[in-house]
Amino acid sequence: MSRNQLDQSNTTYLLLHKDNPVHWYPWGPEAFAEAEATGKPILLSIGYSSCHWCHVMNAESYSDPETAALMNEHFINIKVDRDERPDVDLIYQSATATTGTQGGWPLNAFLTPKGVPYFMGAYFPNEDRGGQRAFKKLLADMSRVYRENPDQIALNADKVPQQLNEVWNRDSRGPLNIAILDNSALRIGQKYDVFYGGLIGPQKFPQPHMMELLFRAYLRNGISQFHQLTATTLDYVLLASLYDHVGGGFFRYATDERWTIPHFEKLTADNALLIDFTLLFWQNKGNTLCQTRIEDSVGWLLREMKVEDAFGTSLDSNSEGEEGRYYTWTEAEIDAALAGTFSQKFKAAFGISREGTLRGRNILRRTATQAPFPQGEADEALFAKQCGMLLAARQKRPAPMRDDQILADVNGIVITALANAGAAMRRNEWVTAAIKAFDFIVKALGDGNLLYHSWRAGKRGHVAFSDDYAHMARAALALWEATGDKRFLEQAKRWVHTLNEDFWDALGDGYYFTSHSGRSPDGPSTDDLRSKPTTSQ
Repeated sequence: MSRNQLDQSNTTYLLLHKDNPVHWYPWGPEAFAEAEATGKPILLSIGYSSCHWCHVMNAESYSDPETAALMNEHFINIKVDRDERPDVDLIYQSATATTGTQGGWPLNAFLTPKGVPYFMGAYFPNEDRGGQRAFKKLLADMSRVYRENPDQIALNADKVPQQLNEVWNRDSRGPLNIAILDNSALRIGQKYDVFYGGLIGPQKFPQPHMMELLFRAYLRNGISQFHQLTATTLDYVLLASLYDHVGGGFFRYATDERWTIPHFEKLTADNALLIDFTLLFWQNKGNTLCQTRIEDSVGWLLREMKVEDAFGTSLDSNSEGEEGRYYTWTEAEIDAALAGTFSQKFKAAFGISREGTLRGRNILRRTATQAPFPQGEADEALFAKQCGMLLAARQKRPAPMRDDQILADVNGIVITALANAGAAMRRNEWVTAAIKAFDFIVKALGDGNLLYHSWRAGKRGHVAFSDDYAHMARAALALWEATGDKRFLEQAKRWVHTLNEDFWDALGDGYYFTSHSGRSPDGPSTDDLRSKPTTSQ
């Protein structure tokens, strides 16, 4: 008899769904064999532990007995943690893009028993809303389409893999020169918001890689517009509500063009990338604001994200059943926590009001306030002390759930940021933390010259992907530069050798995301759906 099998899983996200009435399978051969045997299509749901809309859909649909009954009757249901299996997520997010459908998380993909999608989408509401059909109605439609229109399903099953292979296996070889980087910076800059920074649009992601591309174009060419776009974006990232002014660190993205209302999940990798870019800007400009944000954000990583000697994956956006509850304040809570310390001055500087900015609660910011940044030196010192008092008060609240899964690629990004920042800012304790994390990854996830992708509660997960080798090799080089210890250089060479031997695409150049020996060893055949090359360099 079928049942929910996620109780055998070892990731935070999958265990969150172990009590659903849905008969979830983990990704693997058993689920695909069952689909073949029963002739049922597959419903693949992909998410991650700190995703707000994943939690919403879980509460509305996956936990609902009526919805679960429809899923169990008509589909073989597979749940995937995209942090544990980024290869699976990459395939189906890419397939979503080729069909012109908006991807994201949770991703819900309706598949043939061979794993080929015939319909995909992200969040679906439990009732008809905003032009979207209710999830229960969609389930009925997708089951009926699969039964009654096999020719159309077969056509899609041929078309989607063909489209993916045209994208992934096109010949993109050619010389890499500065002109390509300059043209890329120009095209990206044309899509930037000159007033508030970031890419133009209703949602704002900080995109540190894009900021670095623009800033390095400025450093090469001296074109002031590149610097202006970068500086404007970084100002809003560091001063508006994307930044956690109380505890340090950055939220994932903002829901408005002025960076006022964030989604409150915190991803470890995003924070490390922002620390690394802010360090680059600080090294060039000597900006005190950048220095403070780096120090406080590293403090957050070391205080809240350490798992053993390495770093966990993310913090949830929700606590006490509400998104952002942990990070937001009523005016009365601010007054109580800052009693006797000129709370009125703090409220003017951080935009605190009785009405609040989100459901009657306040999100701290230093933009568009009565006392904008910077105030005088004494006032800024007072504000720093008051933020410390608020942090102490906040730590008494129920904290958001932490995903304590340790990922090789994420830790490589963090180690690089800590090593770079520690060396540049002469903070030896940061370099020491980076070395400890590196040694933990080698011990827990290493196997000779090979790596595993994930580790949790003493157990290794899937074998490593090319991103794991690339980021850990870069981390080793950063530690070699910071310490002069050649053991890090030698380890980087060994991982790059594995990358070249096991991931290189000899026909198209570039690296595959998964190794030649195991592109997708525990799912559908990779003859039709392949993990793409990650680079054409």
